Amino acid sequence: MGKTLISLLLATLLVVHGKKPAWGRNLSVKRTTSPLGYQILDGGAKVVFIFDENIHHQAAVTSVHVVGTFNQWTVAPDWQLSPAGQGLWVLAVPTAKAAIPGNSGYAEFKFIVNETDAVSPLPTVPPGYTFKGNNLLLLPDADRDQIIANEKTATTIKKRADFDLTREEDRKTIANFRLVPGTDKLFRSYHPAQEAKAYDATVGRLAYVNQLIAAHGIRSIISLSGAYGDPPTYMISKDVQAIIDAGHFFALTPSYESVYYQSDTAAFANQLKNIIEFIIDPAHPAPFLVHCRIGTDRTGVVSAIIAGLCQASWESIGLDYQKSNAVGMEEYRDLRLLQYAFENMLKRRIEPHTDLKSVLSMYFINNGYLTPLQIGLLNRKLKN
Repeated sequence: MGKTLISLLLATLLVVHGKKPAWGRNLSVKRTTSPLGYQILDGGAKVVFIFDENIHHQAAVTSVHVVGTFNQWTVAPDWQLSPAGQGLWVLAVPTAKAAIPGNSGYAEFKFIVNETDAVSPLPTVPPGYTFKGNNLLLLPDADRDQIIANEKTATTIKKRADFDLTREEDRKTIANFRLVPGTDKLFRSYHPAQEAKAYDATVGRLAYVNQLIAAHGIRSIISLSGAYGDPPTYMISKDVQAIIDAGHFFALTPSYESVYYQSDTAAFANQLKNIIEFIIDPAHPAPFLVHCRIGTDRTGVVSAIIAGLCQASWESIGLDYQKSNAVGMEEYRDLRLLQYAFENMLKRRIEPHTDLKSVLSMYFINNGYLTPLQIGLLNRKLKN
């Protein structure tokens, strides 16, 4: 970033405690420092990240990086800010490069000082510009009121008393258990043999998952968080153990990053291919259950793709994906994150009217991962 560009940028956007940098003393525009950590320029085409040592109370700064959902929270040379004088550091990048959503549905970021120290958002950041301790990069159309409401959901821990246990729907919510859209024989849920968080035992998540597995006659299981281990970490019910012993259990370990940000890779496509081949194998009976730890991210993306291949609409997939937000585990996933995974994989915009079965089938067939016959068998296996 050249000195002239930095001068013009700071002249327009920043005040450095009432002082002008030596190279900008001839500029007459008064400047104010934004607590957001960035500014949008060029009609929304460019983002400039801005770190001010003074307002962040940082001393002996030798480097500043920005990490976030756009670089999977990794300190990297491409995301290092340049010193601009008077304790200011700046980095300009195309908005498209930075606007990669996180759990909030928007790009999330933090500054890293001297490659090790993460800097929390400033207390002066207005409501709706942060999410669970991260800064948000928001374009003008962002709904800050909705972000505030979503963060409340994301920080909520539900107790047993918050559910009406006489209602099956509430028991399903506790277990994050439900039928995948577009199918009659594929269910999704919270992990049936391992608690994700310490307080899950007080709600009884494992008990309800296993009750629902029995009630719905689950006969085959796909674990997206690997094989089950030994007690006391794993608590395997008799019904689940019988499924494992019968050989109707398939385990693999996609990551959070792979299902969202690497959804266009051969590695992820081959994992989906393996899952679908397990389902259509005549040796493995329906109904099926797919799960990960919470049943939100890996389960959410994989079940959404299978739902699309089974002709579910984007609206029904989106509604199903966001039901996990009601579980009450201090978690929240915005539909924009799932949409990013789909669009990253398919390299096209997903609209409400998009024929998902067609575009997903074309992707898997044209790239040699699945055949039309396999997709047809998937539909026949999962539908009545």
